[in-house]
Amino acid sequence: MIIEEYEGQKIDDILKYNIDIFAIGSDWKGKFDYLNKYCKVVYLERTKGISSTQLREKKNGIIKLGIVGYGRIANRFVPESRFVSGINVEGVFGPNQTSLEQFVKKYELAFFTSSYNELLDRVDAVYIASPHLTHYEYIKKALIKDKHVLCEKPIVLSVEQAHELYALAKEKNVFF
Repeated sequence: MIIEEYEGQKIDDILKYNIDIFAIGSDWKGKFDYLNKYCKVVYLERTKGISSTQLREKKNGIIKLGIVGYGRIANRFVPESRFVSGINVEGVFGPNQTSLEQFVKKYELAFFTSSYNELLDRVDAVYIASPHLTHYEYIKKALIKDKHVLCEKPIVLSVEQAHELYALAKEKNVFF
């Protein structure tokens, strides 16, 4: 077993360690077929009720992250987030059903929703990548629900709003 720390590491490790067989759970079927060029890829049937993601979450705590928005910034954020250990982007929130479906399919996320409250109920933290005028309300609602918040710049459009949100985050003991 080799812990992956960067994108492209699988091929590097296969070559470095002269690996003959790459084995992974059947829930990933087809995803790693490109490695057949370097070694044999075997998809093992999963053991019902056991998941490496669940085991890592139990041991180390994986933060379930939701994305607010599906535009240019969100499209840059999701691929980059995959380099961060302990974070899993779970779902996306936004107003356009078609855009949500495309975003979830493109990044293989677990869900999408047009209800911000539903997103907040299903994640531990949010990354806000929506139009600037919406940041304040989205941040405030997330902090009130004890969610950690990352936000693209500018966080808000006034010093007063920033002070209010930082105070709320401190009160709720969440990262902002």
